[in-house]
Amino acid sequence: MAHLITVAIPTFNGESHLKETLLSILSQQWVDVELIISDDSSEDKTLDIVRATAGDRAQIVVNRQRLGLADNWNQCVRLCSTPYIAIVHQDDVLCPGHLAAHVSTFNKDERVGLVVSNKTMIDDRGREIEDPATLSGLGPIDRVFYPGEVAEQMVNRDNPFHCSAVSIRTEAHAEVGGFNSKYQYLVDWDFWLRVSRSWKVAWLASPSVQIRSHHDSDTTWLHIKDKKDLMIFKEYESLFDEMFEKDLAGHRQSAKLRREVNLRLARRLLDESLSGLWSGQPELAKECLIRSVRRSPRILGPMMSHPRVGVKMGILALAPRVASQLFSRA
Repeated sequence: MAHLITVAIPTFNGESHLKETLLSILSQQWVDVELIISDDSSEDKTLDIVRATAGDRAQIVVNRQRLGLADNWNQCVRLCSTPYIAIVHQDDVLCPGHLAAHVSTFNKDERVGLVVSNKTMIDDRGREIEDPATLSGLGPIDRVFYPGEVAEQMVNRDNPFHCSAVSIRTEAHAEVGGFNSKYQYLVDWDFWLRVSRSWKVAWLASPSVQIRSHHDSDTTWLHIKDKKDLMIFKEYESLFDEMFEKDLAGHRQSAKLRREVNLRLARRLLDESLSGLWSGQPELAKECLIRSVRRSPRILGPMMSHPRVGVKMGILALAPRVASQLFSRA
């Protein structure tokens, strides 16, 4: 039987949960799967686990040097020989029937560029968890979004898709130029958005992927440890600005949506400012505070409604070292 869909796992030091991920892929029924491992020079037992679990069912490519997120994902698509591909993270789990449902959806409409399933969250031990920070979706029923309709969903819900829950039509990937390596953190957001401008996006509301959230996973929200980590907020700002310029310029509530997005980013930056203050990094905390207020001056309202927070931020703005001495928990 010819392969119908490719599952690619971009691996890097993934020994902890990779076997479970592989087994969930290899046990998919009613669909023939091409399995590709694109390894970014792992230093642990990742490749041994692939060989022991998948045997000759896996095509393994080891990168001589680390490609990074976007280039590794693009390599996965170049390596595949099928019309559809799912790029699955090395610690996530596909539930029975997931891939068959995606292939069936693609086959029903040649203008569907992405098929997205709902998800559940699991912890390091595989126990289901509720995490409002990462739970998202596109509603309780299956539906198809026409070109141009997904941008509003992304603005309202942050990123409503998780990479492991998405399958891609390779023709759509080629048409939009693949994943963009200018992004370090929001590679997937940018790609979903570009595909959704000219292709339909099918949403399957029944959860069929388990997304693992743990300390080292991509799912875990990045906390700013130094100034280079501020790049994630610069990427948020760049992507949202592009969305309002290209996708939502004519939206009847564009101004309202933009204010809400700016306030949401400002709240996150304020949280990071407090974290930086508590961890003994006053200069970083001050920069996060300044960026928060610049992004949305409305953040001053919630800030001042909590006197303790307001006092800390006031002292931080005027005298960062004093604030650090007073409030650091480090």
